[in-house]
Amino acid sequence: MNLSYNPEGLRPYFQVDDSKRIRFLIESLSILELKDIISRSFKNHSTVQCKVLIGYRYKGIRWKEKTNIGKFFTINNWYEEQLIGEDGTAYTFANINIIDNNELIRYCISLKNGCRSAYILFYNEQITLYVNNDVFDIVSSDEKFINHIKRNYINKYDRLYEK
Repeated sequence: MNLSYNPEGLRPYFQVDDSKRIRFLIESLSILELKDIISRSFKNHSTVQCKVLIGYRYKGIRWKEKTNIGKFFTINNWYEEQLIGEDGTAYTFANINIIDNNELIRYCISLKNGCRSAYILFYNEQITLYVNNDVFDIVSSDEKFINHIKRNYINKYDRLYEK
């Protein structure tokens, strides 16, 4: 899938059609449901990667984002990349190559409990997960997977933006 991760643009959820996405309001999911969905999404945790906005620069002034991701994730293999926005803002992302499922679950539970969220995405070859204090979005090139999750959580997922 060719998704844009630009903080100025559309979130990945809005870049694909209904058959390739599902959205949950994070408060509607129990901790067990969060664990189940993450486990189904990222079965092989060694392939899960993370992209998080750590700072930006605009008109020569640099700001750092307070992400607190070091409290949740063991970070050994990472690199930075910059993305230039339409107005010239330079966004700096940290890309973390190996994310453990248990750490990802712990992070999502903390967001559910009100911890400050960052602009953060978790992804592998087929799935992208965008999560913050409000929503838990899954985008996948595997339409069967999305349909499976929709069937299993038919009364839980958010249909506000579905056609």
